[in-house]
Amino acid sequence: STQSTWVTSRKQIRFVVMNNVFQTENDIHIKYDLKGSTYGRSATPAQIACGDACIYKDNDFANRFIHVGSHRRTILIQQIRRDVEFLKRMDIMDYSFLLGIHENSSSPKPMNNINTAACLTSEDGGMASNSKNEIYYIGIIDILQEFSVRKSTEYMIRSILHGRHEISAVPPAEYANRFLAFLDRHIK
Repeated sequence: STQSTWVTSRKQIRFVVMNNVFQTENDIHIKYDLKGSTYGRSATPAQIACGDACIYKDNDFANRFIHVGSHRRTILIQQIRRDVEFLKRMDIMDYSFLLGIHENSSSPKPMNNINTAACLTSEDGGMASNSKNEIYYIGIIDILQEFSVRKSTEYMIRSILHGRHEISAVPPAEYANRFLAFLDRHIK
């Protein structure tokens, strides 16, 4: 008789189901991929030449703000904080805040007064600015990068060359704090 030994390994598999942040009938006129870091975080001239297809980055957003008012700001920051705390617990870093802006050229519709996180998508799938001249479409993306040996090595090398406060690849707790601080400064 022959005896076979089957060794099975248990590999952790994660499924992520997400909505398309830009699923709207509105045109998205400006797109940003924001991390809260500065090294290499500018759109190149070639990317800018692509017009509406360009995805701008942190340095391009330096003097911009998301104007939603104090009540919706509180709801938005609380939701971002909960999401980021979860990602930090999962040892995830290098995620981005995806921001699409529809510049509203038509006469603004009355703003919905919703007191829950639903206010984040209540205006044609997005959130209207205080002036109602813009609609913001937002989401946290690129949430699958763990702080692996490769990322740890990248962190060590780049922090020596460029300074740890400028680079994207930092440990999850530091990444989360910097990400939250950046959004806290830019959401008004």
